[in-house]
Amino acid sequence: MKHISDILKNTNLSEEQVNALQITAAWPKIIAEIIPEYSQETKAEKYIRNVLTVSGITSQHLLNLQMKEVEFLERYDHYFGPDVVKQIKFKMGRL
Repeated sequence: MKHISDILKNTNLSEEQVNALQITAAWPKIIAEIIPEYSQETKAEKYIRNVLTVSGITSQHLLNLQMKEVEFLERYDHYFGPDVVKQIKFKMGRL
């Protein structure tokens, strides 16, 4: 079976677009490692210029997620290298 990165290499997507897809796709794993109960309630919406936007946030979860942002960034550093994701914006609203 082919790895997703091998499949993406055979598309017309730029390296930047492939990276954005991989970073947004990693969100469920990263949040599940830190706050598992939120993993089904949030979604990485987009990644542009080193900023990841996560949606589906309720007001009661917003503060918890903001307090864990450093941990999320450390996980992204671990998986993708330093400073690939520099900021996470949490966007309130249902999925």
